[in-house]
Amino acid sequence: MSLATIGLATAALGIYAWTLAEQRAWNQDFQELASLQQQERDLTVAIETLQYELAEQAADPDRGLESAAPSRAIFVEPPAEIASGPMSVEPASDSSSSTLDELVPVTSPLGY
Repeated sequence: MSLATIGLATAALGIYAWTLAEQRAWNQDFQELASLQQQERDLTVAIETLQYELAEQAADPDRGLESAAPSRAIFVEPPAEIASGPMSVEPASDSSSSTLDELVPVTSPLGY
């Protein structure tokens, strides 16, 4: 009888200790979440403030900023070795001869 009582008391104390540890961990995680949410709000305010200030500065005629116009666009020609198109590497038949000599032009764009 006393052995069963000791076992039950030990189990109850173990469960109680585990519950306390879980509650403490949950509280720490919740505090970290609240802190991160506050940091996110602070960063959002800072970003919006900077965007507003930049918009105000851009609207100031004394800054000398001008709107973009297609007639003032600059186009740069690609270098000659790239002008033929994008390149890709074909897998080699044996792994010992994988060199850059196996580059072949790709017919479709890789992505933009």
